[in-house]
Amino acid sequence: MNFRKSAAVILAVLMTAIMIAGCGKVNSADAALVINGETINAGTASTYLRYQQAATNTMMKYYGLIDEETAYWDNPAQGDVSDTSSTSAQSSKTYGESFRDDVRDSIVNMAVIRQHADEFGFSLSEEQKQKITETAAQFISDNGSVANWIGADQQSVENMLSLIAHQLLMRDLIIADTDREVSDEEAAQSTIVYARLSRTTPADYEGTDEEYAEEARSNVEELISRLTSGSEDQAAEDPAAENQEDSAAADTDTEEVSDTDAVSAIATEINESFSVSSASFGDDDTILDDAVKEAAKTLADGETYASVIETEDYLYAVKMIQVFDAAASDAHRLSIISSRENENYNNKVDAWVAEAQVTEEKAWTQLKVTNKENYVAAE
Repeated sequence: MNFRKSAAVILAVLMTAIMIAGCGKVNSADAALVINGETINAGTASTYLRYQQAATNTMMKYYGLIDEETAYWDNPAQGDVSDTSSTSAQSSKTYGESFRDDVRDSIVNMAVIRQHADEFGFSLSEEQKQKITETAAQFISDNGSVANWIGADQQSVENMLSLIAHQLLMRDLIIADTDREVSDEEAAQSTIVYARLSRTTPADYEGTDEEYAEEARSNVEELISRLTSGSEDQAAEDPAAENQEDSAAADTDTEEVSDTDAVSAIATEINESFSVSSASFGDDDTILDDAVKEAAKTLADGETYASVIETEDYLYAVKMIQVFDAAASDAHRLSIISSRENENYNNKVDAWVAEAQVTEEKAWTQLKVTNKENYVAAE
Protein backbone atom coordinates (compact mmCIF):
# COMPACT_ATOMS: atom_id res chain seq x y z
CA MET A 1 0.00 0.00 0.00
CA ASN A 2 1.36 3.40 -0.92
CA PHE A 3 1.13 7.03 0.17
CA ARG A 4 0.88 9.29 -2.88
CA LYS A 5 2.07 12.85 -3.27
CA SER A 6 0.09 15.82 -1.96
CA ALA A 7 1.28 19.45 -1.85
CA ALA A 8 0.37 22.36 0.41
CA VAL A 9 1.59 25.94 0.72
CA ILE A 10 1.92 25.51 4.49
CA LEU A 11 3.32 21.99 4.41
CA ALA A 12 4.33 19.64 1.67
CA VAL A 13 3.13 16.23 2.76
CA LEU A 14 5.03 13.98 0.39
CA MET A 15 4.91 10.36 1.43
CA THR A 16 4.84 6.83 0.18
CA ALA A 17 4.31 4.11 2.75
CA ILE A 18 5.34 0.51 2.40
CA MET A 19 3.46 -1.56 4.94
CA ILE A 20 5.25 -4.83 5.53
CA ALA A 21 2.85 -5.85 8.26
CA GLY A 22 0.53 -4.04 10.60
CA CYS A 23 -0.31 -3.79 14.26
CA GLY A 24 -3.97 -3.15 13.52
CA LYS A 25 -6.03 -0.49 11.78
CA VAL A 26 -6.22 2.84 13.62
CA ASN A 27 -9.63 4.00 14.81
CA SER A 28 -9.29 7.71 14.03
CA ALA A 29 -11.84 8.90 16.60
CA ASP A 30 -10.13 7.29 19.60
CA ALA A 31 -8.32 9.63 21.99
CA ALA A 32 -4.52 9.41 21.71
CA LEU A 33 -3.21 12.36 23.74
CA VAL A 34 -5.00 14.81 26.00
CA ILE A 35 -3.06 18.08 26.31
CA ASN A 36 -4.40 20.69 28.72
CA GLY A 37 -7.84 19.20 28.22
CA GLU A 38 -7.62 19.19 24.40
CA THR A 39 -7.93 15.75 22.84
CA ILE A 40 -5.63 14.85 19.96
CA ASN A 41 -7.32 11.93 18.29
CA ALA A 42 -5.60 8.77 17.09
CA GLY A 43 -5.98 9.74 13.44
CA THR A 44 -4.05 12.98 13.92
CA ALA A 45 -1.36 11.37 16.06
CA SER A 46 -0.99 8.35 13.78
CA THR A 47 -0.79 10.40 10.58
CA TYR A 48 1.87 12.70 12.03
CA LEU A 49 3.83 9.75 13.43
CA ARG A 50 3.89 7.96 10.06
CA TYR A 51 4.77 11.17 8.23
CA GLN A 52 7.79 11.67 10.48
CA GLN A 53 8.73 8.01 10.16
CA ALA A 54 8.68 8.27 6.37
CA ALA A 55 10.67 11.52 6.42
CA THR A 56 13.32 9.97 8.67
CA ASN A 57 13.64 6.96 6.40
CA THR A 58 14.13 9.26 3.42
CA MET A 59 16.79 11.32 5.19
CA MET A 60 18.75 8.25 6.27
CA LYS A 61 18.65 6.80 2.76
CA TYR A 62 19.72 10.12 1.25
CA TYR A 63 22.84 10.19 3.44
CA GLY A 64 23.59 6.54 2.78
CA LEU A 65 22.93 5.42 6.35
CA ILE A 66 20.49 2.72 5.23
CA ASP A 67 19.57 1.04 1.97
CA GLU A 68 16.23 0.02 0.47
CA GLU A 69 16.18 -3.27 2.35
CA THR A 70 17.17 -2.01 5.78
CA ALA A 71 14.71 -1.81 8.65
CA TYR A 72 16.29 -0.46 11.83
CA TRP A 73 13.45 0.50 14.15
CA ASP A 74 13.90 -2.56 16.37
CA ASN A 75 17.59 -1.78 17.01
CA PRO A 76 18.53 -0.54 20.49
CA ALA A 77 18.72 3.24 20.65
CA GLN A 78 21.58 3.08 23.16
CA GLY A 79 23.80 0.61 24.96
CA ASP A 80 26.30 -1.90 23.61
CA VAL A 81 24.19 -4.09 21.36
CA SER A 82 27.04 -6.56 20.95
CA ASP A 83 27.01 -7.27 24.68
CA THR A 84 23.61 -8.79 25.42
CA SER A 85 24.56 -9.24 29.06
CA SER A 86 25.11 -5.52 29.66
CA THR A 87 22.50 -3.72 31.70
CA SER A 88 22.45 -0.75 29.32
CA ALA A 89 21.78 -2.97 26.31
CA GLN A 90 18.98 -4.88 28.04
CA SER A 91 17.25 -1.79 29.44
CA SER A 92 17.60 0.55 26.46
CA LYS A 93 14.66 1.51 24.28
CA THR A 94 14.57 0.54 20.66
CA TYR A 95 15.20 3.26 18.12
CA GLY A 96 11.52 3.04 17.19
CA GLU A 97 10.40 3.54 20.80
CA SER A 98 12.72 6.50 21.25
CA PHE A 99 11.53 7.96 17.95
CA ARG A 100 7.88 7.61 18.99
CA ASP A 101 8.64 9.48 22.23
CA ASP A 102 10.21 12.32 20.24
CA VAL A 103 7.15 12.52 17.98
CA ARG A 104 4.91 12.66 21.06
CA ASP A 105 6.96 15.60 22.34
CA SER A 106 6.59 17.34 18.97
CA ILE A 107 2.82 16.92 19.05
CA VAL A 108 2.70 18.34 22.58
CA ASN A 109 4.84 21.32 21.52
CA MET A 110 2.60 22.07 18.54
CA ALA A 111 -0.55 21.74 20.61
CA VAL A 112 0.57 24.11 23.36
CA ILE A 113 1.71 26.65 20.76
CA ARG A 114 -1.73 26.56 19.16
CA GLN A 115 -3.35 26.86 22.57
CA HIS A 116 -1.47 30.15 23.11
CA ALA A 117 -2.50 31.60 19.74
CA ASP A 118 -5.02 34.02 21.25
CA GLU A 119 -2.32 35.62 23.39
CA PHE A 120 -0.58 36.72 20.19
CA GLY A 121 -3.76 37.63 18.34
CA PHE A 122 -3.13 34.87 15.81
CA SER A 123 -5.59 32.78 13.86
CA LEU A 124 -5.39 31.05 10.51
CA SER A 125 -6.82 33.05 7.63
CA GLU A 126 -9.76 31.74 5.66
CA GLU A 127 -7.42 31.20 2.71
CA GLN A 128 -5.05 29.14 4.86
CA LYS A 129 -7.92 27.09 6.26
CA GLN A 130 -9.17 26.44 2.73
CA LYS A 131 -5.71 25.32 1.63
CA ILE A 132 -5.54 22.93 4.59
CA THR A 133 -8.96 21.50 3.71
CA GLU A 134 -8.01 21.01 0.06
CA THR A 135 -4.66 19.46 0.89
CA ALA A 136 -6.18 17.04 3.39
CA ALA A 137 -8.80 15.94 0.86
CA GLN A 138 -6.20 15.46 -1.86
CA PHE A 139 -3.94 13.52 0.49
CA ILE A 140 -6.72 11.12 1.47
CA SER A 141 -7.79 10.69 -2.14
CA ASP A 142 -4.24 9.97 -3.29
CA ASN A 143 -3.50 7.46 -0.57
CA GLY A 144 -6.72 5.48 -0.41
CA SER A 145 -6.43 2.33 1.67
CA VAL A 146 -3.19 3.39 3.38
CA ALA A 147 -4.78 6.62 4.61
CA ASN A 148 -7.70 4.57 5.88
CA TRP A 149 -5.35 2.12 7.59
CA ILE A 150 -3.53 4.79 9.59
CA GLY A 151 -6.70 6.68 10.46
CA ALA A 152 -6.01 9.64 8.19
CA ASP A 153 -9.55 10.91 7.72
CA GLN A 154 -10.40 14.46 6.65
CA GLN A 155 -10.70 15.90 10.16
CA SER A 156 -7.49 14.23 11.40
CA VAL A 157 -5.33 15.36 8.48
CA GLU A 158 -6.72 18.89 8.72
CA ASN A 159 -5.89 18.93 12.41
CA MET A 160 -2.34 17.73 11.75
CA LEU A 161 -1.82 20.45 9.15
CA SER A 162 -3.32 23.04 11.49
CA LEU A 163 -0.90 22.09 14.26
CA ILE A 164 2.07 22.37 11.92
CA ALA A 165 0.82 25.65 10.47
CA HIS A 166 0.45 27.23 13.91
CA GLN A 167 3.96 26.15 14.87
CA LEU A 168 5.44 27.63 11.68
CA LEU A 169 3.39 30.80 11.44
CA MET A 170 3.44 31.77 15.12
CA ARG A 171 7.21 31.65 15.45
CA ASP A 172 7.74 35.27 14.35
CA LEU A 173 5.09 36.41 16.82
CA ILE A 174 6.62 34.44 19.67
CA ILE A 175 10.09 35.91 19.09
CA ALA A 176 8.91 39.44 18.29
CA ASP A 177 10.12 40.80 21.65
CA THR A 178 13.68 39.49 21.15
CA ASP A 179 16.43 42.01 21.86
CA ARG A 180 18.05 42.54 18.46
CA GLU A 181 20.41 45.34 19.43
CA VAL A 182 23.98 44.12 18.94
CA SER A 183 26.84 46.52 19.59
CA ASP A 184 29.65 46.92 17.09
CA GLU A 185 32.07 45.60 19.68
CA GLU A 186 30.00 42.46 20.22
CA ALA A 187 29.68 41.84 16.49
CA ALA A 188 33.29 42.67 15.56
CA GLN A 189 35.22 39.90 13.85
CA SER A 190 38.86 39.59 12.81
CA THR A 191 39.87 37.24 10.01
CA ILE A 192 43.12 35.28 9.94
CA VAL A 193 44.76 32.56 7.94
CA TYR A 194 46.59 29.94 9.98
CA ALA A 195 48.77 26.97 9.10
CA ARG A 196 49.48 24.24 11.60
CA LEU A 197 51.48 21.07 12.02
CA SER A 198 50.68 18.36 14.51
CA ARG A 199 53.09 17.93 17.41
CA THR A 200 52.44 14.19 17.36
CA THR A 201 55.02 12.22 15.41
CA PRO A 202 53.34 10.58 12.38
CA ALA A 203 53.36 6.78 12.37
CA ASP A 204 55.25 6.70 9.07
CA TYR A 205 57.94 9.22 10.14
CA GLU A 206 61.41 7.80 9.74
CA GLY A 207 63.12 9.24 12.76
CA THR A 208 62.79 9.88 16.47
CA ASP A 209 60.19 11.99 18.21
CA GLU A 210 62.87 14.57 18.96
CA GLU A 211 63.88 14.74 15.30
CA TYR A 212 60.27 15.19 14.21
CA ALA A 213 59.69 17.94 16.79
CA GLU A 214 62.75 19.82 15.55
CA GLU A 215 61.76 19.39 11.91
CA ALA A 216 58.16 20.51 12.53
CA ARG A 217 59.29 23.65 14.34
CA SER A 218 61.76 24.39 11.58
CA ASN A 219 59.00 24.01 8.97
CA VAL A 220 56.70 26.45 10.76
CA GLU A 221 59.55 28.93 11.23
CA GLU A 222 60.34 28.74 7.52
CA LEU A 223 56.70 29.39 6.64
CA ILE A 224 56.62 32.40 8.99
CA SER A 225 59.79 33.74 7.39
CA ARG A 226 58.41 33.40 3.86
CA LEU A 227 55.07 34.95 4.77
CA THR A 228 56.84 37.83 6.51
CA SER A 229 59.47 38.58 3.89
CA GLY A 230 57.41 37.92 0.77
CA SER A 231 58.81 40.00 -2.10
CA GLU A 232 62.18 40.47 -0.37
CA ASP A 233 62.92 36.78 -0.82
CA GLN A 234 62.07 37.03 -4.50
CA ALA A 235 64.26 40.08 -4.94
CA ALA A 236 67.21 38.34 -3.29
CA GLU A 237 66.90 35.43 -5.68
CA ASP A 238 66.37 37.60 -8.79
CA PRO A 239 68.33 40.91 -9.07
CA ALA A 240 66.05 42.00 -11.92
CA ALA A 241 63.22 42.26 -9.37
CA GLU A 242 64.91 45.42 -8.05
CA ASN A 243 63.51 47.54 -10.85
CA GLN A 244 60.21 49.33 -10.29
CA GLU A 245 58.09 47.09 -12.50
CA ASP A 246 59.25 43.87 -10.88
CA SER A 247 58.93 45.41 -7.41
CA ALA A 248 55.28 46.23 -8.16
CA ALA A 249 54.75 42.65 -9.25
CA ALA A 250 56.41 41.44 -6.06
CA ASP A 251 54.13 43.68 -4.01
CA THR A 252 51.15 42.09 -5.76
CA ASP A 253 52.49 38.65 -4.89
CA THR A 254 52.84 39.70 -1.24
CA GLU A 255 49.23 40.84 -1.14
CA GLU A 256 48.10 37.55 -2.63
CA VAL A 257 49.74 35.72 0.29
CA SER A 258 46.78 36.96 2.34
CA ASP A 259 44.60 34.52 0.44
CA THR A 260 44.16 31.11 2.07
CA ASP A 261 45.04 29.29 -1.13
CA ALA A 262 48.26 31.27 -1.52
CA VAL A 263 49.33 30.53 2.06
CA SER A 264 48.44 26.89 1.50
CA ALA A 265 50.58 26.75 -1.64
CA ILE A 266 53.63 28.05 0.24
CA ALA A 267 53.01 25.79 3.23
CA THR A 268 52.66 22.72 1.02
CA GLU A 269 55.98 23.47 -0.65
CA ILE A 270 57.58 23.28 2.78
CA ASN A 271 55.67 20.30 4.17
CA GLU A 272 52.61 18.61 2.67
CA SER A 273 51.35 17.83 6.16
CA PHE A 274 50.50 21.48 6.84
CA SER A 275 46.79 22.13 7.45
CA VAL A 276 45.78 25.62 6.32
CA SER A 277 42.48 27.36 7.10
CA SER A 278 40.95 30.78 7.45
CA ALA A 279 38.88 31.77 10.45
CA SER A 280 36.97 34.77 11.73
CA PHE A 281 36.79 35.32 15.48
CA GLY A 282 35.69 37.79 18.12
CA ASP A 283 35.64 38.05 21.88
CA ASP A 284 32.95 35.35 22.15
CA ASP A 285 34.80 32.83 19.98
CA THR A 286 35.12 29.34 21.49
CA ILE A 287 36.56 27.52 18.48
CA LEU A 288 40.10 28.82 18.06
CA ASP A 289 42.73 28.02 20.64
CA ASP A 290 43.29 30.88 23.08
CA ALA A 291 46.99 31.05 22.25
CA VAL A 292 46.18 31.57 18.57
CA LYS A 293 43.63 34.31 19.32
CA GLU A 294 45.91 36.16 21.71
CA ALA A 295 48.75 36.13 19.19
CA ALA A 296 46.45 37.27 16.38
CA LYS A 297 45.18 40.21 18.45
CA THR A 298 48.66 41.74 18.40
CA LEU A 299 48.74 41.92 14.58
CA ALA A 300 47.79 44.62 12.09
CA ASP A 301 46.26 43.93 8.67
CA GLY A 302 48.62 41.82 6.56
CA GLU A 303 51.05 41.03 9.37
CA THR A 304 52.33 37.56 10.25
CA TYR A 305 53.02 36.64 13.87
CA ALA A 306 56.78 36.52 14.26
CA SER A 307 57.02 33.38 16.41
CA VAL A 308 55.76 29.83 16.35
CA ILE A 309 52.56 29.55 18.38
CA GLU A 310 52.51 26.42 20.52
CA THR A 311 49.42 24.63 21.78
CA GLU A 312 49.10 21.21 23.32
CA ASP A 313 48.53 19.52 19.96
CA TYR A 314 49.83 21.86 17.23
CA LEU A 315 52.44 24.36 16.10
CA TYR A 316 50.91 27.38 14.33
CA ALA A 317 51.85 30.14 11.94
CA VAL A 318 49.24 32.93 11.87
CA LYS A 319 48.69 35.78 9.39
CA MET A 320 46.16 38.55 9.98
CA ILE A 321 43.96 39.29 6.97
CA GLN A 322 41.70 41.98 8.47
CA VAL A 323 41.59 43.19 12.05
CA PHE A 324 38.05 44.34 11.36
CA ASP A 325 36.33 42.22 8.73
CA ALA A 326 33.13 44.09 7.91
CA ALA A 327 31.45 41.20 6.07
CA ALA A 328 32.29 38.68 8.80
CA SER A 329 31.12 41.14 11.45
CA ASP A 330 27.77 41.65 9.73
CA ALA A 331 27.31 37.88 9.47
CA HIS A 332 28.19 37.45 13.13
CA ARG A 333 25.69 40.13 14.11
CA LEU A 334 22.95 38.17 12.35
CA SER A 335 24.14 34.97 14.02
CA ILE A 336 23.90 36.57 17.46
CA ILE A 337 20.38 37.78 16.73
CA SER A 338 19.37 34.35 15.44
CA SER A 339 20.72 32.68 18.60
CA ARG A 340 18.76 35.11 20.77
CA GLU A 341 15.60 34.43 18.78
CA ASN A 342 16.03 30.68 19.13
CA GLU A 343 16.67 30.98 22.85
CA ASN A 344 13.64 33.21 23.30
CA TYR A 345 11.43 30.82 21.33
CA ASN A 346 12.67 27.72 23.12
CA ASN A 347 12.37 29.30 26.57
CA LYS A 348 8.74 30.25 26.00
CA VAL A 349 7.67 26.96 24.44
CA ASP A 350 9.57 24.93 27.05
CA ALA A 351 7.81 26.87 29.81
CA TRP A 352 4.41 26.20 28.24
CA VAL A 353 5.20 22.50 27.91
CA ALA A 354 6.48 22.29 31.49
CA GLU A 355 3.15 23.62 32.73
CA ALA A 356 1.06 21.44 30.42
CA GLN A 357 -1.04 18.54 31.66
CA VAL A 358 -0.47 15.64 29.25
CA THR A 359 -2.16 12.26 29.34
CA GLU A 360 -1.32 9.36 27.03
CA GLU A 361 -4.42 7.39 26.17
CA LYS A 362 -4.60 3.77 25.04
CA ALA A 363 -4.74 4.66 21.34
CA TRP A 364 -1.33 6.34 21.61
CA THR A 365 0.31 3.49 23.51
CA GLN A 366 -0.93 1.10 20.82
CA LEU A 367 0.88 3.00 18.07
CA LYS A 368 4.23 1.31 17.52
CA VAL A 369 7.25 2.11 15.38
CA THR A 370 8.77 -1.26 14.50
CA ASN A 371 10.24 -3.13 11.56
CA LYS A 372 6.84 -4.73 11.04
CA GLU A 373 5.27 -1.46 9.94
CA ASN A 374 7.83 0.57 8.05
CA TYR A 375 6.98 3.77 6.14
CA VAL A 376 9.18 5.43 3.56
CA ALA A 377 8.85 8.65 1.55
CA ALA A 378 8.10 8.71 -2.14
CA GLU A 379 10.89 9.01 -4.67
